[in-house]
Amino acid sequence: MEINNRRTKIALALIVIAGGILAGVGTWAFWSDTDSSTGNTVEAGTMDLAINGSANGTTEDFNLINAQPGDQVNHTYALTNEGSTEADHLEIGFNYTENDLRAEPNDSELANELNASETASLIRVQTMQYESPQGTVLDDITSNVTDTNGNGYVDLQEVNAQTNVLDDLQAPAPNSSSTTYFTLDLEVANDNAAYWTGADTTGNLTGADEDVMADGVDIAVNFTLNQDSSQ
Repeated sequence: MEINNRRTKIALALIVIAGGILAGVGTWAFWSDTDSSTGNTVEAGTMDLAINGSANGTTEDFNLINAQPGDQVNHTYALTNEGSTEADHLEIGFNYTENDLRAEPNDSELANELNASETASLIRVQTMQYESPQGTVLDDITSNVTDTNGNGYVDLQEVNAQTNVLDDLQAPAPNSSSTTYFTLDLEVANDNAAYWTGADTTGNLTGADEDVMADGVDIAVNFTLNQDSSQ
């Protein structure tokens, strides 16, 4: 009996020791070491188009007032990207609105009120081209415009309607590192040209260049830097 009690005590002692060991194993910690990467930044860049040195647009760059057939006006726009990111391409657009500064002639044969598009069809586009920083002609826009109204020349109404010829132009480089140039030369038509009446097809012409007397348009030239080719 004494031997059995001794064996029982030894067995219980071993169980206690084993339990303690197992309990100790359960409280051991796994090692770890943590370092951090700090100072990481996500910041949007900028595209900032400047026209003739102004990032806020310009006004009254060209004016042809009290004009008669054959009178011309020309202007060159200097374009820079003052932003930090590169643009995919440049797009140019025209808007014009009627602005008659004087009354129609008293002679009823000459007093013919033209709307903005009719007047624009009597403004011949002599030159319209886009040039590189080195002055090389990148796009001769005038040669890419089709005389859709059949008046025998490229006019402002046609340029405004055929917007594809004014898209996908080479963009100036960022950080003001290069300047591209857009040049246009406009003339009041002087060949007894008829004006466009609203249908964009050959033959829809009427009147003569005398009808443009006292008629005028305000012209806006819009330049857009686009980030992506899909724009």
